[in-house]
Amino acid sequence: MRRMKIYPRYLDLIYPLDVYAALLQHHTGHVPALGFGSLSQQQLDDLDLTDKSADACAAQMAELLIEAQQQQYRKLLAFIDLPRLQQGRAQPLQVLEIGCGRGALALQLAAAGCQVTALDCSAEVMDPQLQVPGITTRVGDFKDFAAESSQQRRFDLIVLQNSARYFLPMQLLSAVKKLLRDNGELVVLEEFIRSADSRHKPQPLPLADHFLALAERLGFETVQREDLGATTLPFQQLLCRLFFQSLPQLCLITSYPAEKLEALYQSLCAETAGTESGMHQHLMLRFSKMDNEYHNNVLLMSAADLPASAFATVFERSFDVGFNAGLWAWKYNDGRGASVAAVRDGQVLAHYGGVVRHILYFGQPSRAVQICDVMVLPGERSFFSRKGLFFKTASTMLEQYVGYHADNLLGFGFPNIKAMHVAERLKLYEKTDEFIQLTLADNYVDAGSWAQQVVSLESVSSAANQLWAQMQTGFADAIIGTRDADYLHYRYAQRPGQHYECIQVSAGSVTKGLGIRRPHGDGWLLMDILAAPEDLGDVLKVLLQPASQAGPVCFWVTAGQLHRLQSFDGLNTSNTGIQIPCNRWTDGPATETLSRRWWLTAGDMDFL
Repeated sequence: MRRMKIYPRYLDLIYPLDVYAALLQHHTGHVPALGFGSLSQQQLDDLDLTDKSADACAAQMAELLIEAQQQQYRKLLAFIDLPRLQQGRAQPLQVLEIGCGRGALALQLAAAGCQVTALDCSAEVMDPQLQVPGITTRVGDFKDFAAESSQQRRFDLIVLQNSARYFLPMQLLSAVKKLLRDNGELVVLEEFIRSADSRHKPQPLPLADHFLALAERLGFETVQREDLGATTLPFQQLLCRLFFQSLPQLCLITSYPAEKLEALYQSLCAETAGTESGMHQHLMLRFSKMDNEYHNNVLLMSAADLPASAFATVFERSFDVGFNAGLWAWKYNDGRGASVAAVRDGQVLAHYGGVVRHILYFGQPSRAVQICDVMVLPGERSFFSRKGLFFKTASTMLEQYVGYHADNLLGFGFPNIKAMHVAERLKLYEKTDEFIQLTLADNYVDAGSWAQQVVSLESVSSAANQLWAQMQTGFADAIIGTRDADYLHYRYAQRPGQHYECIQVSAGSVTKGLGIRRPHGDGWLLMDILAAPEDLGDVLKVLLQPASQAGPVCFWVTAGQLHRLQSFDGLNTSNTGIQIPCNRWTDGPATETLSRRWWLTAGDMDFL
């Protein structure tokens, strides 16, 4: 049978909202709202579907779902408590609803005397009834709207109903903060994750504890919190029941393949199970923007939303070197950045930088964030306080980007001992390893026959991929950053401000290994080494011997991985004072799991 689009208006919505809209429209003829409803267990138990046709049963279930949605709006209005907000005001309450959807809440707010700005990214979803006095509709991206309106700070109340999930919490709360008047209120009705899973599973929903902690850092006081799980769960159970019964009709109505709709049904069931187990929380939250000059002026925001030039001052005053915009772009552009900036009145006060790295985590592809460019303006430093900008940017970055819940499983970096101690005291990091330096003794003589020569990186790209493929097998019990030809080209050929030499180690016509080095002091620093696991030690022996009278060569590697290099007489080791931390602020692999498992070299550091 040919599939037909019966409800084209709702099918213009984004997936899966179009499916939910088509479901309600098919069974009831109207779609007043798209969102979770409030349904008691008693109402669900009292649902009587005996002696009715399948269509009549479906229609009755759909009408009950719609009534539950209306009940949710009534509950939300009571939670907002408009009489309290309107008391003593001569002017109407200025309200912004972000993600207004069909506009049911906006209509009720306007009917109560509010001046409502109803914002949604989709014009198709808005009900035509929104074109009434008291409501201004805006279609577009909230980020753009906030940028246009932020200087006015004109709203007394901002409401997000099942729309907070579509924004990075840091970006959402910072934008809301700019739009609210002092002592204005933010109300959020949303589904949250209670805690991270015990395995890496990036979450599309915000974690409740992270959201609340971030709100406090940004100067919001949590005034009221209500758990809606008891009335949301029956709604979800009924929705799953109706959805399953309606799968054949939805295939015809939406033109989506049965496999996609079945997957959506399984997703609904999983969310319902999450609510039942307590893993998912449905909360109504009310925040008040603190009337505090310092809090009101400091924002925590994604560094990607700022131009590179914004970081020049804090960089130069923190590190006492000139700022290189090209180097900044090399590190953070093209989606590589995972950074948080603290900004006051347009000036960057602090930056906690992160660069995304592709890694193998005990043989499995994963991602990690390398911490770099941690800096706070001298006049703003309070490193040992959880009220300081170092802690606020660091904890926020980890909550947004690192852990079982996030896109990136691990965080790592290269702090000196003092910085490591500060982060440990604040419970942000724990130590997993440290860098050691390897050199050859002055009297070492190698009788081997392997030769080395300087080559172009491009000429050995095929060999690099082959060596990396062999290397992976030997690191299945470790954690190592990807080192294929594409990565080597990015890291060493494209990096501004440094020149590196690629060294090929050969046994006759066979390439046994590759090394990357750069001038360092009176000699050379070996940045990276690629070789089959069984050849790593022998390749290192060759690479630590200068090909000419150009000075000694040293190699930095994590102490826990020294055994892979087949230690030999004449190899000296010394401490560098550089620690290797792991993230301890958010849920992730235990320190014991990560301890001495990282293969890291100087090439993993962004500033060398």
